[in-house]
Amino acid sequence: MPQKKRSGLLPMLFGAVVGAAAVIFSKKENRDKAKKATDKAVSDVKKFKTEYDQDKDKAMKKVQKKAENMLDGAVDKAKEIAQGASKCRKSKKKDA
Repeated sequence: MPQKKRSGLLPMLFGAVVGAAAVIFSKKENRDKAKKATDKAVSDVKKFKTEYDQDKDKAMKKVQKKAENMLDGAVDKAKEIAQGASKCRKSKKKDA
């Protein structure tokens, strides 16, 4: 029975991601950076698990506070970008 040829967006996207990963991880420097990042993530997860096991409510409040701070930062950055885009549009209208 002949195999069905896969075509479409998903296989193409998957191939692009795998290709990009191959290019990025072909350098030892990038592999070392990725290892440091994963080691830090593992360390953070272990630390959180210990905190969670000791006091679930306190750990969850800490996560909530961190998420709120990240969202506040993202909102501030989005406002900054929007203001910059608005200024750019206004200056283009003046030039026209």
